[in-house]
Amino acid sequence: MRSIRQLFEGNANALTMDMNGAIKLVQPKTFASGSYGWHASYKDHVILDGVPARCQVNVCITLIGSKPDDAVKPSTIVEETPQAIFELSDRLEENGGLPGPPEGLPVVAKRKRRSKNKPADSPT
Repeated sequence: MRSIRQLFEGNANALTMDMNGAIKLVQPKTFASGSYGWHASYKDHVILDGVPARCQVNVCITLIGSKPDDAVKPSTIVEETPQAIFELSDRLEENGGLPGPPEGLPVVAKRKRRSKNKPADSPT
C-alpha cells in the first residue's frame, strides 16, 4: 500500500473553492514542516450589512500523516534545547565569552529611551 506522501507526490492537483460565488484555486504545497497539503492566500471582499469590506483569505489544508518520518518533533526540540544551551554556555565560558567587535569598527552609542510618562516633544 502506498503512503499518503506517495499518493500526493504523483496525484495532487489544485482544488477549487467557492467564495461567495467566486471560484478560487487552492494549490498543492509542501509546507516548511515537510507536510503536504494545499494552500491559498489572497485578498477579497465580503459584504457586511450592505457595505463591501476588504479581507485577507488564507486557506491551509494539511494531509494528516504526510509529515516525513525524519521531521523534528516539537517534543524533541523542547527536550534537547536546554541541553544545547548548557553546552553552548560551557563552550563560551571555555573560550572567554563572546568575542568583542572587530578592531576599527566604530562603536555606536545607544540612544536614550524616552520615559513612558513624558510626551515625545518634551525635553529629555
